[in-house]
Amino acid sequence: VGEGVRSTFVPSEESPEFDPEPDTFTEGDWALWTGTSFAAPQVAAAIAQVAEERGLSLDDAQWELLKDRPEIPLYGKVVEVLPPI
Repeated sequence: VGEGVRSTFVPSEESPEFDPEPDTFTEGDWALWTGTSFAAPQVAAAIAQVAEERGLSLDDAQWELLKDRPEIPLYGKVVEVLPPI
């Protein structure tokens, strides 16, 4: 699902057309995002890291990463890659 995924923010300013008090984001800022497009690359990177660190195939690393993780019915396993901010 990708709920509350921590990731970087592109330096920019919110449009006053949509937010009467727009925020400005600078290089190095972090934000919370929602969606599989933010979650999938982080989970893929976690699988690659497990594979590299333990000398496993990607399939075996995936199973290693997911074992003993809690599951949300109809969604799948919970994988927290970065701690919440």
